[in-house]
This record gives sequence, C-alpha cells and structure tokens, in this order.
Amino acid sequence: MNGDNPFLKREIMNKPSDSLTKYLTENPQYKEALKNKVLIKISEASKDEATKSLNFALDQLPQDDELQQIAGTFFINHQEFEKGLAHLRRSVQLNNKNALAHYGLGIVRANQQSDHQKAIEHFNKAIEVNPEFTEAFFNRGCSHLIVEQHEEAKRDLTAAKELGHPDVDELLEKYF
Repeated sequence: MNGDNPFLKREIMNKPSDSLTKYLTENPQYKEALKNKVLIKISEASKDEATKSLNFALDQLPQDDELQQIAGTFFINHQEFEKGLAHLRRSVQLNNKNALAHYGLGIVRANQQSDHQKAIEHFNKAIEVNPEFTEAFFNRGCSHLIVEQHEEAKRDLTAAKELGHPDVDELLEKYF
C-alpha cells in the first residue's frame, strides 16, 4: 500500500534538502529571508537556538559567502575562534571581495594571534573592497603602529578620523 504513494517512497523522503536547495537556487529572495531569519535569531535567541538556526541555514546554503561570514562572526563572538576562522576563510574562498570576512580575519589575526602583518593584509583587502570602511582603517592603523610602521599608521588613523571614527583622536595625539 505504501509503495503506491509517491510521497512515502524512500528516495523522495530522503531528498527534502535537495528540493529546498533547488528552491533556494530558483528563488534568491528566499536566500535573503533565510539569512535575515538567522540574523534575527542571533540577535534575539539563545546561543543554542541561534546556532541551530545558523547550522540549518548553512546546510541549505553552504556556498553563500555572506552566510559563512555571519557564521564566522557569530562563532568568534562566542569565543569559538577556530570554528569562526574556518567560516571566515570559507567566506573569503567563496568570495574574495567579502569585506566583512576580510575584516573579521584581520581582527582575529591582530587580537587573538598577534599576527599584525597578516592582519594588515586582510584589512588591506577589506579597504580595497570598501574604501570607506572606517573600522578597517582604524584597525589597520593600530596594527601598523604595533609593528612600528608609523607613517602608514598615521595615514590610516587620519583616514579613520576623516571617516568619523570616534576613538582615533586620542591615538593621533599620543603618537603623532
């Protein structure tokens, strides 16, 4: 009896994610809705609920660089650095012009790994993609300052000031 019902056939029951993936490909507005749902869960739900929502979305959209970047930021903010780095790297691998992913990688390289040269490379890419990325200028300037590249630090901190960064005046006064 069940063999006659196409909805109960094993091969169809095992492919709901294939159907959803096809739907997502054909309906890009749903991709945005799914990402927005994840962002809402991250901002309003518990970590466990947000993680569950994020993992569901990643299962549906594993090739979405923005979702990978969101996941990277989420996990880094929850002190899961290796997991966060993996998602940020994946984001950049999918789209090397994802400024937020490069910025996130720069922040982790600078603040968690004290690798300011690598941080500067990621901040460079973020600024190349978004020339008005105030936080990237500020943080690149700080990394330049730490590795004693004072001319570059002054240039970046001045750019951050011109773009309206609220914390740059103190650094400019102290070091320049």
